[in-house]
Amino acid sequence: MSINELHDEAMKIAQHALLAQMKGQLSEFANLSKDAFFLERMAAQRIPPSHPEAEPSRTILFKSAAFLAYDAALYWDCNE
Repeated sequence: MSINELHDEAMKIAQHALLAQMKGQLSEFANLSKDAFFLERMAAQRIPPSHPEAEPSRTILFKSAAFLAYDAALYWDCNE
C-alpha cells in the first residue's frame, strides 16, 4: 500500500472508532483506534526523514498516529 492509501485506510478506521465511542462501545473504540494507529504509523515511517519534501507531512502523520495511540491506550507509543 502507498503512503496515501495507508493514511486513508487509517482515517476510515478512525471514523469507525469514533462511531463506536459515541455508541458507548469503548472496547471496540480502543481496538479500532489501535488498528488505525498501526496504519498511520506505518504511513509516517514510509516517508524517509532525509527526503526533501518529508516535512511537514511526516510530522503530521506521526502526530496523528500519537493521538490514535492515546485513544487505544498505547501510551508508550504516544511518546515514540
